[in-house]
Amino acid sequence: LTELIDELENVNEQLLSSTRQQTAMIDPDEEERKEVEREEAERAIEIANAEKECAHQRKERMENFQDAFHQISVATGISDVDELVKVFIKNEEQNFSLFSYLNEQAGEIERLEDDIQSLQEEKAQYEEANANNIELNDEILKIENRIKTTE
Repeated sequence: LTELIDELENVNEQLLSSTRQQTAMIDPDEEERKEVEREEAERAIEIANAEKECAHQRKERMENFQDAFHQISVATGISDVDELVKVFIKNEEQNFSLFSYLNEQAGEIERLEDDIQSLQEEKAQYEEANANNIELNDEILKIENRIKTTE
């Protein structure tokens, strides 16, 4: 690809040089044809440069993927891609299962906290009622004592 680019640049330079030398001697149609050839050569060079850049980017991405895979392989001790994928899928399923369990437990905790709150409110009502009953019992005892003393 690099050789092709260099060759295209050389051809383009030769065409430019040739065009300059023969400008006075060439008819307008020939001059136009040479200009078209020069533009096509420039476009071909631009395309070749773009392809070269694209190939370089693909190569860099591939190297990055290889480096990442190597790091994962070293960290996990697994060098087979298929096995590594299976392990990741298994771990993801386990993580999801644990996440679901955690959500269930959080819901259960919330329900139990609501139950505790309700029971505490009910306890407070009974304690208040019991306090009223104690006062009533005291009044009843006083009345019974009066009755006994009056008899």
